[in-house]
Amino acid sequence: MQQSIFYLVTILAFAAMLSAFHLFPEAVLFNVFSSLFAALLGYRAYTRWALLLCCINVLAMTFCPLLDSGGWLSLKGAVVFVCCVMFFAIAFGCNKAVTQNKRFYY
Repeated sequence: MQQSIFYLVTILAFAAMLSAFHLFPEAVLFNVFSSLFAALLGYRAYTRWALLLCCINVLAMTFCPLLDSGGWLSLKGAVVFVCCVMFFAIAFGCNKAVTQNKRFYY
């Protein structure tokens, strides 16, 4: 069940990324929410899923035409903040996984 939720969120984030490029620029807002989901995954030490979502979300937020317009400066700041939170949570989750592995193997 848990893997299927990860698959579903990843597929939805990828579809939102593609639609944000071509059809529906407001779909990038789903990528902002999936960035928060990636931060949660990274914090819980699911680093592979979190890094996959990070790649999808950063691509969506970088090349989205909605965020390239000049009037969305506050949205760009929010996106940068969400990306920083996402990568910080993944780094913290990696550190947690390493300390747990040391506890079991040594």
